[in-house]
Amino acid sequence: MNDSRVRIHIVGIVVTALFCSLLARLWFLQVRENPTSVSISNQSTRTIRTPSSRGLIYDSEGRLLVGNRVSWAVTADPELRAASHTSKERKVVPLVAQLLKTDPNVLTKLLDSRQAGPLEFVVLQSDVSPVVRTQLAEHSELYPHVELAALDQRWYADPTLAPQLLGYLGRMTPDDVAKHADYGNNEMIGRTGIEAVYESMLRGTPSAVDVAVDPRGQVVGDPIHTYAGRPGYNVNLTINGDWQAFAQKALQAGIDRARTEFDEDLFKNGGYQVKYRATGGAVLVLDTRDGSVKAMASNPGYANSNSIGAQFAALTSKASNIPLLNRATRGLYAPGSTFKLVSSTASVQSGTFGEFTPVPQDDGCLRRGTTFKICQPGGGGGTVSLQRAITISSDIYFYKVGDALWTRWKNGDVQGGYAIQNEARMFGFGAKTGIDIGESGGTVPDEAWKHRLARAEYPNPLNKRDQEGYNANKGWNPGDNIGLAVGQGDLLVSPLQLADAYGALANGGTVWRPRLVNTITDASGHTVANAAVGPKARSVVQFPATLRDTLLAGFAGVVSDPNGTAYEAFRGLPASVGTVRGKTGTAQFAGKSPKPGQSIPSCIQTGNGALNFDKCIGDTSWFVSMYAPPGTDQSHPRYVILAMVEQGGRGGRIAAPIVRQIIEHMNGINPVTPIPQLTAGAGPKG
Repeated sequence: MNDSRVRIHIVGIVVTALFCSLLARLWFLQVRENPTSVSISNQSTRTIRTPSSRGLIYDSEGRLLVGNRVSWAVTADPELRAASHTSKERKVVPLVAQLLKTDPNVLTKLLDSRQAGPLEFVVLQSDVSPVVRTQLAEHSELYPHVELAALDQRWYADPTLAPQLLGYLGRMTPDDVAKHADYGNNEMIGRTGIEAVYESMLRGTPSAVDVAVDPRGQVVGDPIHTYAGRPGYNVNLTINGDWQAFAQKALQAGIDRARTEFDEDLFKNGGYQVKYRATGGAVLVLDTRDGSVKAMASNPGYANSNSIGAQFAALTSKASNIPLLNRATRGLYAPGSTFKLVSSTASVQSGTFGEFTPVPQDDGCLRRGTTFKICQPGGGGGTVSLQRAITISSDIYFYKVGDALWTRWKNGDVQGGYAIQNEARMFGFGAKTGIDIGESGGTVPDEAWKHRLARAEYPNPLNKRDQEGYNANKGWNPGDNIGLAVGQGDLLVSPLQLADAYGALANGGTVWRPRLVNTITDASGHTVANAAVGPKARSVVQFPATLRDTLLAGFAGVVSDPNGTAYEAFRGLPASVGTVRGKTGTAQFAGKSPKPGQSIPSCIQTGNGALNFDKCIGDTSWFVSMYAPPGTDQSHPRYVILAMVEQGGRGGRIAAPIVRQIIEHMNGINPVTPIPQLTAGAGPKG
């Protein structure tokens, strides 16, 4: 009896064990091996996005500047990240690294960064060669979880054309992912220029699919929902691609010529033969009717590509003169005599000197008491009115303007005494222009600005040294206003601000917001955004008719009068090209600015008093023209063309010939007039 019970218990245990084994096997087959049978309570929903085709960028003539191309990339799916840390497949990463000729640690870092989402591939290398593609296709068993993918990349008609303006793309970083929840982790995003500003238009709408995933992150079943994408919109620029390309070429020619010239100040005052460094420059062509930018060149430049991020350190290096910097919008410089447009307007509007008031040039020097003396190069002589002062760029005339206004300020007429500052702000200086891409605001100095600067430099009012330094540097002195009147001192402007100001004189007074985009269109060519990128006035400068006529005549004399500071640069230009008016500028860098009582700019000196040529900084070369092409209203020039070369010397010798070349090119003159080689000391002062 007892034996029977034992046997029954044993049979029961065996049956129970077999039943449990059967249940376990059924679970394994139906659940673990078939994720679609996992309970819905253990599932979650994820969205997988596929980037849309990015919008195209065209110039004003409909020429394609930036498009798209297919790039073959080696990618890894999420499983490789886990497998790379197991002994079973740890060898895969070194094999892939060997195939791609890269460091395995670089790939491991990419895999571990988790920049891609759990359902997204990781891009290991783009633009791989046919050899790599063939190896992966023929020996896929060696590279589990590694695949080829066709990715969209940017294509450039000319990679060197306007790179700072067009901008570049970069792959999403963890910070980007946190800011842009609707972006896929492997998407590209605009970093600078047009690509960044119009990112939302150019990107389009990615296609997407909602899927269910199990606790391991694996897709379960069919898609829950799909969303159709939309290609990005196309951006149609105001830039004329042909003019842009030539502007860059002419600017490079001017820089190359400047580097062969001897610094005139050093040559005249000691016979030192030190060549200009010409570290960079900018060119702008603006349509004065609505602020459209027709060309915007910045030098040094670079070749745009899909791997700018890897070159970032070199492109922002001082050793390479910071090619990534758009000098046309972000560069800030003393404008020199080109600022006399503002000083002239302020002088007449404030009643300091009228348009026809004769002003003696004396011996070319302005004195205040026994301690202050500032002189213009070349001395003085004779009497000049406003028109002549502009044509020959008489510094002493404008020294007297600045001095007279400072006296009014000192005597309590703050509004009248700040006439130059007030007009400068009406012209748009000291503030950003509102252009789409990044820019700098500049500085229009006055007493309040000097107070802030002094307090920032000497911050502790309880410290005796700081308080003494603050008191010594906070004052608005005669030299401050005199320097401002000739575009020197603490005044800083961008080339774009200066071009915009001359555009206001050309068109009769409207200061436009510079614009880079005409229209935004869809793939069918229909306009989807226009008003937001249309013309917009920033301010209006009042020009009485006699003042405007006097200014235009003075600027015409700069290029047509034998004593004009740009006469040599434009001599022989055919009259058939239309009317050219302009102003040269030779702005002394801060390290070479004359101190009161000095008329000779000096380089930084070494301890023994000798010149340290490595620290000698040359003048900034400027020329701003107002150009009326044939067949247009000659009294309202259609274009402002500006050229600026850092440490390039005289405005009449370098910048003015650059502008002449651009005007010749606009008129189909080929070859253009070469930028002349001049001996030191032979050029106009500008």
